[in-house]
Amino acid sequence: LDAIIRHFNHRYQDVNMYRNLRHKDKKTEIDIILNSCYESLDNYKKLLFITYVVYRYSNNIFHGNKSVRSWLKFDEQIGYCFDVMMKILNDCK
Repeated sequence: LDAIIRHFNHRYQDVNMYRNLRHKDKKTEIDIILNSCYESLDNYKKLLFITYVVYRYSNNIFHGNKSVRSWLKFDEQIGYCFDVMMKILNDCK
């Protein structure tokens, strides 16, 4: 999952993209993670970060007011979130 976590870590270095991801969430430990050097993150922080990202994407898909057409511009990110969920579920068996 490291490549996917790196992808999202890099993506959310952009302040506007991160603001959109967080939407109305208050400041979280995720802010600290994103402000840290990626190489210094331990597995717990990486898992916390990617779980948060997957949660926000799934929340936006199922509870947001966006149409399916708008999902297409997030196809790559949604695919990565699906990969993460499947990896976590398979590892829990």
